[in-house]
Amino acid sequence: MPMSREQYTNFYGSTMLPAITKACFDEFAKRAEQYSQVIKVVPTTKSLDQYTEVAGTGLARYIPEGGNIGYDEMRPGTPKNFLPLKYGLAIQTTLEMAEDAGKWPIIGNMSKQLGRSIAETRELQIAQIYNNGFDTGYIQYNGKPAFSTTHPLLRGGTWSNRLPAMTLSMGSLEAAKILMRRTPNLTGFPALLRPSKLIVPVRNEYLGLRLLRSTDDPETANRSINPIQKGEGGSMDLFVYQYLQDPGPVEFMLFDMSSLNVVAYERDKPYMNSDTDWENETTKTGMRYRWSYGVQNARGILGVPAVGSGF
Repeated sequence: MPMSREQYTNFYGSTMLPAITKACFDEFAKRAEQYSQVIKVVPTTKSLDQYTEVAGTGLARYIPEGGNIGYDEMRPGTPKNFLPLKYGLAIQTTLEMAEDAGKWPIIGNMSKQLGRSIAETRELQIAQIYNNGFDTGYIQYNGKPAFSTTHPLLRGGTWSNRLPAMTLSMGSLEAAKILMRRTPNLTGFPALLRPSKLIVPVRNEYLGLRLLRSTDDPETANRSINPIQKGEGGSMDLFVYQYLQDPGPVEFMLFDMSSLNVVAYERDKPYMNSDTDWENETTKTGMRYRWSYGVQNARGILGVPAVGSGF
């Protein structure tokens, strides 16, 4: 029986539309996430997630014989609200395009491009936390940027999770590791952080490998021991973060992954909707997601700006 227009229209909705949807989602799903290496994704069913820093009690006090015990209290910081926002994008194709078999590769490519666009958007949203990490106009939970020398302690004083601008070297890596190890917790006691990951832009990939993987110190003539490998806690993993601006403001970052508290509250993972419009005989395919992201607590991350970046 010859294929009629009515049959082809049905094919358009029942066959072409699912194929477009599958091509889009497959392209999205096959891309290896980078953001999951630098952020903690927290599934949520709430309409609003809230986080508040709380400083614990201080040191115990001497009690003289017959004396009363002293009391202390917790000290809350400024709450940080995470309101999940919706993001999405859609494409349209016409019946006339579907009728022309030569246009099917174009339709398939459009579908793949939609999947890529959603994946890229999510990556860039998270990357902006770090690309703007030294910018005082891009503040986080405590009124400071992600990397600052003046993060406030709730019981008075400040702490730092950044160094002055410098190039990646054994010396700057040692200084960064020492600074992170000195980080206080919310109360002011040692946080006992252990840097476990060196994160670099593409330009520093091979330098990072030499610094972390060389048996000896690659910057000394007498090839003394590699202090990063031999120091307490051992060496670190290297992650080349391709969404760091390059050239850009970040020279390198150190993370303690066990203490990472940069989060994305994911209310809805990427999902798709598709339908046909009988009035103009077009198909519509869209992908949406809902999440909120940011720094809950800057402990566990440390940044070093690039020389000449202005930070």
